[in-house]
Amino acid sequence: MDSEMLSGGKHPGVVKMKVLDELVKSVKIDGAISKVIIGLYTTIVANTNQAGLSSTLYFEETTEHHRHIPIRDAGELHLKSPEELCTYCFSDIITEAAVGMATINSYLNVDISKYSEINAFDILAERGAGKRVVIIGNFPFTDRIRKSVSQLSVFDRAIRDGVLPPEQMPAVLPAAEVVAITGTSLINRTFDDIMTLVDDAAFTVMLGPTTPLSPLLFNYGVDVLCGSIVADADLVENCICQAVPFRFIRGVRHVALLKD
Repeated sequence: MDSEMLSGGKHPGVVKMKVLDELVKSVKIDGAISKVIIGLYTTIVANTNQAGLSSTLYFEETTEHHRHIPIRDAGELHLKSPEELCTYCFSDIITEAAVGMATINSYLNVDISKYSEINAFDILAERGAGKRVVIIGNFPFTDRIRKSVSQLSVFDRAIRDGVLPPEQMPAVLPAAEVVAITGTSLINRTFDDIMTLVDDAAFTVMLGPTTPLSPLLFNYGVDVLCGSIVADADLVENCICQAVPFRFIRGVRHVALLKD
């Protein structure tokens, strides 16, 4: 997305992806990296205490074709220090950035007592009833959401029926009353540009496996974080290795943290 075409909204002038820098600084390293698995749909990074997830993004779009970009030190990622692997989130290679986000998620200090076991669909269906809703990202529940809202606009890079290209966001997003944004916006560096267009009064949800369960996101205009906690690492790893789409992965708990 061309950031020069974006203006106004919640957070004009935010330093580009400052949120990533704050997330990296916020993690408390406790335990060494034990495993890194980059699956077809989902990436998992496990340490000796817990594991974290991220969506796998592995193609770089070019004007000619899609090309796969090699990952630095592939095969030895589990030998890296947690601090170094966290900084992969800054990489311009989106597969590396996904590994970095999964590493950050594996070291976040998540107090499960503060989270509710409610999924993003239920939140969006309730808060979006009769309102103008924008969903940014490819989620399986969009058709169900459409039945309860007054207007639904869905944006995604993969254009198909009923989906708008990101270039049309400036004309639609400022009027949205409820906004759902995928956590992968932190990987592909579109988060700042999107939030610049979101109105101050809009109710904003970040969702998906990449979503960091960190209150830091509330400082950037997000109202609810809908993410996942790895409850059974062995079961999750088995699903990821066999290319199970994320919504069918077993061994995860889907939770939500609401801004106070």
